[in-house]
Amino acid sequence: MKKLLFVLAVSMAIGLGVSVASAATRCNPVLTPGEDLARVAANCPPSTTFTIKDGTYKLSRAVNASSGDSFKGVYSDGTRPKIDANGAEMAFNVGGTNRVTISGLSISGQSAKPRRGR
Repeated sequence: MKKLLFVLAVSMAIGLGVSVASAATRCNPVLTPGEDLARVAANCPPSTTFTIKDGTYKLSRAVNASSGDSFKGVYSDGTRPKIDANGAEMAFNVGGTNRVTISGLSISGQSAKPRRGR
């Protein structure tokens, strides 16, 4: 804790303006069931490889992917990690990105998009 405070004090003194929230936020792209995939993805930089271990993940909101991100399910029992979109319109939002890879996952629980007039 002393080192963190020292880094923050030095950063402020030289004008870097590092906030306590950003210094405390960390990216841990190896996920186990029960973790909030959308929150973890939001705290990681673009081009992160997320390792999603076997189990079930219920989303609180769509996962906003960044360009270059890779979401890889890891399993050994023949069943892929399950992503439950929890009624959201989409599980992964990849709009405006490029080179996003999603593999080895079972995705379900998305709501049907409303149909537009014909």
